[in-house]
Parts: sequence; C-alpha cells; structure tokens
Amino acid sequence: MLYSRKKVRYRRDGYCWKKRKDGKTTREDHMKLKVQGIECIYGCYVHSAILPTFHRRCYWLLQNPDIVLVHYLNVPYPDDNKMLLAPSLSLWTERKEWTHDELVSQLRPMSVLWWRS
Repeated sequence: MLYSRKKVRYRRDGYCWKKRKDGKTTREDHMKLKVQGIECIYGCYVHSAILPTFHRRCYWLLQNPDIVLVHYLNVPYPDDNKMLLAPSLSLWTERKEWTHDELVSQLRPMSVLWWRS
C-alpha cells in the first residue's frame, strides 16, 4: 500500500509489534538500500509481537521521502509450514491479558495473508 507520510499515520495500524527493551517504543530495524552503489531507498522492518512470522516492511525513496510503500508479509516456517505463536501472549510490554476478541482481531488478518501466500 502506498501512503503519504505527511497525511497518514501508517505505523498506527492496530497490530502489536515487538517493543524495545524499554517497553515504550516499537523495535524497528532500519537500513538504506543501494542501487549501483548509491544509497537510494530507506527501509524499516518490524516483527509481530504475537506471530513471529508476520512482518511489516516500509520503504521510501531518499530523494522523495513523502511517499511510503508499506508491505505486510507473513513468511511461514520452512519445517512443515508450522505457524507458532510467541511464547507468552500474556506477557507483552504492557503486561496486558489478551481477551479472546483482541487475540482474534490480531490473528485473523495474519492468517488470511498466510493462506493466500
């Protein structure tokens, strides 16, 4: 999906992403990608706090950072395509107990994406 970085808060997508050790901010990995040896594209990646195979990747051109490409990806595990949940769903950064509806709301879009791939 393409978004205007100035108009859309694309990082507030409703998914629970892994947090840094401080528990306050999302743990994002950042990098600049090179084309023919020149840095052209900025990328950042986050991993789901619930389903370790689910990721969000964001890319934008360094020369035009106003438009961002947001890519959601669920990569199944190579061994029999087993989908494993994070070790403890109740122990995420806010120590929140998950209700059934909250858990379903997080997993349903991920499983739909997984079955399509």
